[in-house]
Amino acid sequence: MRNGQSGELLTTRNIDSFQPFMQFMRSLSYSKTKNQDQGVGYLYYIDFLDKDGNETRITFMNHILQVNQTYYDVDQPTTPILQQLESALRLGQPNVNARRYPG
Repeated sequence: MRNGQSGELLTTRNIDSFQPFMQFMRSLSYSKTKNQDQGVGYLYYIDFLDKDGNETRITFMNHILQVNQTYYDVDQPTTPILQQLESALRLGQPNVNARRYPG
């Protein structure tokens, strides 16, 4: 998970840290954004790796998210749950590595 404002990168292999986030993501209503040419910048992005090493990137821009190269409008702001996830990863998880990089 990378914070788009600070550039901080948090990594973990602990799937349990993502359960509240995944429940929130399942509760959202998604619709493909008509304008697929969205500007630049992001609040957060999260890279998920499956068991075969294939990567899916979800980029969050509050009411818009991008899954790989497709943009979706969502019915709720995503910033609060992402901030909670960032805090949980930083504060309470033993398998988390935090690094700061330029965004």
